Amino acid sequence: MATNKEKRRAYMREYRARKRREAAEPTPPKQAENVLPPPTDFKRPPPGPHRKAVTRMLKSTGLAHVPEEAPLIELLRDLADEMDRNPSPRLTTQYRGTLKDVRAVLKYAPGRPQSSPETKPKAAPEEPVDPEEVEATVSSLAAFRTAHGIGA
Repeated sequence: MATNKEKRRAYMREYRARKRREAAEPTPPKQAENVLPPPTDFKRPPPGPHRKAVTRMLKSTGLAHVPEEAPLIELLRDLADEMDRNPSPRLTTQYRGTLKDVRAVLKYAPGRPQSSPETKPKAAPEEPVDPEEVEATVSSLAAFRTAHGIGA
C-alpha cells in the first residue's frame, strides 16, 4: 500500500509532465466572453418594387427625417423588403396596415395639405332649381304595393 508521501510524489510527477506537454503545444488564445465576432461584409440585395415604392414615398413626403416616426419607418422598410423576398397573406396584411398608419401620420402632419389638388373631386356647378318645376306627389306604400303587385 502506498503512503501519503508516495501518493503526493506520484501526483507531482503527473502534474509536472502535464505542464511540460502543455508548454510544448501552443494553445490558441482564449477569447473573452460576450465579444462580438468580426464584422462581415453584408450586402443588402437590390431593392424590389415594394422597397423602391416605399423609398420614393419617404423621399417625397420627408417622413424619413422625422425622428418620432423612425420605428414606424423601419418597420415599413423591413416589411417592404420581406414583401419583395417572400410575400404571404399575413405579411401583406401587416404591410397594408403599416401603410395605413403612415398615411394617418401624413394626414395630420403640420404644414401638409389635407389632400392633393388632383384628387379633390370637382363640384358640379349648381343650377338654381325652380320649386314649381318639381313634382310634389305624395307617395303611399299601399299604392306602391298594388302598382307592383306586392303582397296581393
